Amino acid sequence: ACSGALAGTVHSFDATRESVPEPRFNASSHGFGVAQALELARALDRVPTRCRVFAVEGADFGYGAGLSTTLVRQLDAIVAQIKAALPDGDVAHA
Repeated sequence: ACSGALAGTVHSFDATRESVPEPRFNASSHGFGVAQALELARALDRVPTRCRVFAVEGADFGYGAGLSTTLVRQLDAIVAQIKAALPDGDVAHA
């Protein structure tokens, strides 16, 4: 995500109930981002019955930059935060 929040901030959206804000995901290398894909699914009545989007605030979106040292240090905590937000038995897929 690229919203101006601190690197490592986890954003979570229930895409079955709310739109994913486009500005948070505009750093994609793809022309058709998460927000646009979900809005198309909504328009086609194809949003899954459960769809939670997690986005982690990045620090550097340059080509080939990889994870910043800030995110590498916070990675275990970020994963734990996302796992804690999932209902029991759900598995997150990348």
